[in-house]
Amino acid sequence: MRIAHKRDPEELAMLDPEMRAKQDAEGKTEFQRFFEPPTTGDNK
Repeated sequence: MRIAHKRDPEELAMLDPEMRAKQDAEGKTEFQRFFEPPTTGDNK
């Protein structure tokens, strides 16, 4: 419960299931984008 006492918005967001789900989704999208093969005129 020390997180709640510090009132750090980023850490408090991790306690909110809705915010956590949003951050997880953004992380997965970013991960997929990172490992996506580059698109060039040759491999379309």
